[in-house]
Amino acid sequence: MAEILHEAELAARALRPGEALKLTPVAGGANNRAWRVEAPSGIFLLKQYYHQPPPARDRFASERAFYHYAAARAPQFVPHAVAWDESRRAALFEFVQGRKLKPTEVTDVRVKEAMDFFRALNDPAPAAATELPDAAEACFRVAEHLALVEKRIQRLLAPPATTTAEDDLAREARKFVATELQPVWWAIELQVLARARALDDTAPARCVSPSDFGFHNTLLERSGRLRFFDFEYAGWDDPAKTIGDFLCQPEIPAGVHRREAVTAAIAALFPQDEALPERAKVLLPVYQIKWCCILLNEFLPADQRRRAFALSAPTTAARRERQLARARTALPV
Repeated sequence: MAEILHEAELAARALRPGEALKLTPVAGGANNRAWRVEAPSGIFLLKQYYHQPPPARDRFASERAFYHYAAARAPQFVPHAVAWDESRRAALFEFVQGRKLKPTEVTDVRVKEAMDFFRALNDPAPAAATELPDAAEACFRVAEHLALVEKRIQRLLAPPATTTAEDDLAREARKFVATELQPVWWAIELQVLARARALDDTAPARCVSPSDFGFHNTLLERSGRLRFFDFEYAGWDDPAKTIGDFLCQPEIPAGVHRREAVTAAIAALFPQDEALPERAKVLLPVYQIKWCCILLNEFLPADQRRRAFALSAPTTAARRERQLARARTALPV
């Protein structure tokens, strides 16, 4: 831990040179390291990004590009980015004083606030040459939406590297995927494929998507407004995918019962994409399955490596059991 703290202090000093700094780890993230930085000039958040070599996504570069864009379009909705250090893959932000929403606090007013943020990013429509990457797992054809979920399912079904590496709970999770989740997925896939030609008749609109977009990535300030954060997956995407992810994210859910209201708010920004409301409706079960898979990420070795980097608490059997139960509950019927 001393070495990790030393690396963070070096990054903080590079971003805030000449100041006496006090660093305290911030818990809660599963992908990156975060630190509260107290300095004479103020309080900041230091973020150190998890990195893998290409073709893995460059989280640092993706988030920096989005913050540059959002600073011009929607500065009131996001924390202020103070400084970036590419060599250390670290960034310094204003420290937002706030708290997480409770699921019971997700009201129509809060959903409208989220839609206002999305609208600020996309109205007026950004130029095609806007320097943003495609979003993580961006999809622009029905087959791509289906392929990204199929890939997640196959990762969960992959046998362990050794026969001794899988405990009883992991075997139960794989059995759930194979015997319960996958048959539901096959039925959904057939239904979507039956509509694919009509839905792909014209190219979908391209939106600027925050990607991992939902109330799990917000803080409620004392002023009563929400601030949105965590944009390393953001970029160009199909707005139907943004709708699906926003509605299906299970941590602090917006709720699929708001499908029509959320779809109407987003579709109003893309009148040229006449198929968007129907495409979002047809693809919604696809994203319900996707988020069932994400709930089971605790069983994947790659996720454990990111959690270790982020200094998250090790995954316990109780947490894995809880995530499996949540995936069962979230499975569409």
